Amino acid sequence: SLPARYARAIARFFQGGQGALEASIAEVEALIREKPDNPYFVEVKGDILMRAGKVRESIQPLRQALKMLPDAPLIRVQLASALQNEDTPQNIAESVELLRKSLIEDANSRAFRLLANAYYKQGKLPEADAATAQALFVEGDLKQAQIFAKRAQVKLQPGTPDWVKNDDILNYKPQT
Repeated sequence: SLPARYARAIARFFQGGQGALEASIAEVEALIREKPDNPYFVEVKGDILMRAGKVRESIQPLRQALKMLPDAPLIRVQLASALQNEDTPQNIAESVELLRKSLIEDANSRAFRLLANAYYKQGKLPEADAATAQALFVEGDLKQAQIFAKRAQVKLQPGTPDWVKNDDILNYKPQT
């Protein structure tokens, strides 16, 4: 069945060994030829390439999957991660845009951590600290989140969305 072939393609990669990557990609490409309108087949190709360290090659399928499924925050995060690994100013800027849009729909710590990394690479240290604080807060590490929030808030413009979010972290009191 199609789902079984999809699972086998992924499993083949994770089994490892000589030729595992090539065999896995060949199986995924066969699925894509059969169902070219399935964004998840295209996305898994990008994911496998990225996990295999072929980041540059992963960007095109991830872009294609996001084009096919534009409201998929996790595909946006994955593409942003691949772009950051290519580490050009244009890719970092695009990564920030993708992550900020993703975080509107799905506040997950990986996206916040990638955003912090991108801001750091852009030299935006208060924004990097603010994103790190958000990641730590989502992960449940209130003490560390408050340390980063305080550090960020000192240098952020009062009243801006990032300042307010960090103020919320600083004033958060867990319910007992």
